[in-house]
Amino acid sequence: MSGPLSFGDYLKAAFRQRWNVLYLCAAGGVMAIFPSHAAAVLAFAGAGEAAILGALVGNDRFRRLVNSQTSAVENQRSSEQLAQRFNALYMGLSKDARERFEVLKKRCEVLRGSSLSDDEITERSGIDKIEASQLQGVNRLLWVYLKLLHTHGALLNFLNNTDSGEIEALEKAARERLAEIPENAENPVDQKKRKSLEDTLASALSRRENLRHARENLEYVQLELARIASKVAALAEMTVARHDPDAITTEVDDAARSVETTEQAIGELRMFNGLTAEDVQAPKILNAPMQRMKG
Repeated sequence: MSGPLSFGDYLKAAFRQRWNVLYLCAAGGVMAIFPSHAAAVLAFAGAGEAAILGALVGNDRFRRLVNSQTSAVENQRSSEQLAQRFNALYMGLSKDARERFEVLKKRCEVLRGSSLSDDEITERSGIDKIEASQLQGVNRLLWVYLKLLHTHGALLNFLNNTDSGEIEALEKAARERLAEIPENAENPVDQKKRKSLEDTLASALSRRENLRHARENLEYVQLELARIASKVAALAEMTVARHDPDAITTEVDDAARSVETTEQAIGELRMFNGLTAEDVQAPKILNAPMQRMKG
């Protein structure tokens, strides 16, 4: 929930409560039938309405129900927003990147048991070996992998559209021109020229640093993509091999924790990837499988 509900929130909920609405409708009906006694009916109805609202707002069970309903609405809204963000990042990937993500997602499906036969499911394979809470760890791995693919594409785009030769030429020209103008030039025009050239040089150096930063981080992102893919492959193999459920759960937890540093690095590359601090929470990329009815 975004914050604790106020008295006014509970009062609004009590006013919209169905029995209270029926009471108001009944009071209105009585007033319509006996218009000559409308004032008396209104007075009695008002007193009754105040008593109903007071009883509801002061009832702990009612307040818990309102809290639960409000939380459910907010959770649904949050899930929809996360799903929209996932779709935006996924559709923004190149065709090759989407294929890489789908390969990893398919491997994660093994952890849900979705690719297993009915006989294998009865042996409690896949997600049945993992507590429901561990599914969040699998979703986090997929989410970080998707953000890495998005970052990888952004870095490649930056590098492909940045001319290192142009930056070097600009830096060289600025340094040569600066060498021609004395640092303590008294001529106001020379002073302005020198200030302009110094600013141009600073920009060129900054661009060169960004280029170096992008190249280094591209290599890091490529290594992390390979590492996470290998982690998921190992988890899938453990599941198919029927390893101990506790061991699989531990491996999922360890794998999810292993991307904490990765997420921090992704956050530091916002100038390239456009991701925000709100892109930390993982959407439900994989949902828990429905329970099968026993025949």
